[in-house]
Amino acid sequence: MFYAISAAENLLIFGADVCNVFSEAPAPKQGFYIQPDHAFHEWWIHQGRDPIPEGYVIPVMRAMQGHPESPRLWEKWCDQMIKTHNFTPTTHEPCLYTGLWQGEKCYFKRQVDDFEFAAPSNKLAHMFYDALDDHLTMPIKRQGMVTLFNGIDIQQTRHYIKISAETYIEKMGTKYLEMWHKEVPMTAERPLPVPTHETFLKAFHQAEGDNNPNTMATLQQRYHFGYRNGVGELIYAMVTCRPDISTVTVKCAQHSANPAEIHFQAVKHAIKYLVATRKDGIYFWRVTPRRSS
Repeated sequence: MFYAISAAENLLIFGADVCNVFSEAPAPKQGFYIQPDHAFHEWWIHQGRDPIPEGYVIPVMRAMQGHPESPRLWEKWCDQMIKTHNFTPTTHEPCLYTGLWQGEKCYFKRQVDDFEFAAPSNKLAHMFYDALDDHLTMPIKRQGMVTLFNGIDIQQTRHYIKISAETYIEKMGTKYLEMWHKEVPMTAERPLPVPTHETFLKAFHQAEGDNNPNTMATLQQRYHFGYRNGVGELIYAMVTCRPDISTVTVKCAQHSANPAEIHFQAVKHAIKYLVATRKDGIYFWRVTPRRSS
């Protein structure tokens, strides 16, 4: 939705990363202490402070990576920081915000420590991130016009914004190339997510696997991949920007506990299809071309 709105409003998207994300948020209300290790002792003394006696603990004054409350504390603190600048979260997607910045309609998205700001110009994005810096102990790392965000490739042109999973698919497909990737047949024309001949489709939709774990282990050894891992890799691509593999992915996921051999074959075919069509994605067209990209 964020990319669709940005294209419809003819905006550009600029990224940023918070360097010390959880430590910006306040500490949990319940006291939290740690016993410093050797490296901390050395750092403490290097700061010109008196040594900490052995066996002592120190209070943690900020949220800390690994503490179960830290994500919630950061989310709450970050939300208030954004609202300070008169940006309002949407009702059903609280990580998406809309507001006026320097008189221009802009949009903001946060995913933990990764930010995206959709604005008419780079100048406005820099001004907004400068304003956020005033709340932080360390400056936000600017990433310029976004090309990759949390595993999603983003292409911004005068005419459209395109999202795809090309980088993810290339990394995912590389590990299969030497094992079995070349063995799975594909049509000479544009490939399809699943073989379409009637015999295969009928068996694919009717087959039920064996619940015996040894049966799955045998099939995984024969086909050289973990079934649930393969399905999981398909699911990520499907939910981000590859709805064309939804049918085969959902069907294979329904048999995660008891896949038949034909389900292994379908996962293999779908993975090779993704590799062959890795440049495919979703295009969000601008209403009018931008003067510059």
